[in-house]
Amino acid sequence: MAGKYNVFCSYSHNDSDFLEDMHEHLAALKHIGLINLWIDSQILAGEEWDNNISAALESADLILLLVSSSFIASKYCYEIEMKRAMELYEFGQAITIPIIIRPCDWKVAPFSKLHALPKNSKAISTWANSDEAWTDVAKGIRNIIGDKLKCNTLINEDIVTSSGIDQNKDNKLYPEQNIALKFLSHYPRDWFNVTRIKKWGGSQPDFEELYNTKTSKIRSMIDPFCGKNISCKVSENTGNKLYKWGVK
Repeated sequence: MAGKYNVFCSYSHNDSDFLEDMHEHLAALKHIGLINLWIDSQILAGEEWDNNISAALESADLILLLVSSSFIASKYCYEIEMKRAMELYEFGQAITIPIIIRPCDWKVAPFSKLHALPKNSKAISTWANSDEAWTDVAKGIRNIIGDKLKCNTLINEDIVTSSGIDQNKDNKLYPEQNIALKFLSHYPRDWFNVTRIKKWGGSQPDFEELYNTKTSKIRSMIDPFCGKNISCKVSENTGNKLYKWGVK
């Protein structure tokens, strides 16, 4: 059974032992069909490795960075795979997760702003029991996927029928409404006003429709979800209404 989420792993071959450990600890997620884990060892003899890696990276829903000094020193890992992983994250096309496997100075790297695994960003090689470390990583990945599934369900299923907004005959959101909420769900840590949703969101792949949508229309799409799926507040500085995915 193909996994619901394609997972790409970027790592240095010097850390192959860590990759094997991770592969074992993610096996349960593979067995239940939740993920499809791709690693470069799947490239067959005679195939073009660069094209295969690029295709797998572009189609990934989750990108795992196995961070170590070898990873940072690798030109291919750092300047090609990691750089593209961060672009896909910024575009909202993939979730990028750093996994700290060996101690190194990674706090100056572009991915340092992302939440890293395992807990407290403690390098796996420093844990007294590596199985405990990898179990924490596996649980973290499972929770992230669970949150993503929950977001998709809240956007697309019957919760919208009680929102009081316009729907089509199948009780589904119109495409513009769907895309506005999907955009917010891709950036759950950020607050947005409608102008930023329109201009910045509309410049991102998969959200171009927002650019041609009036700000008043975007506001009318999102407002019915305030307090349900969306947190809403008024900016003290500008007086503009701000929106953020999720309600605490």
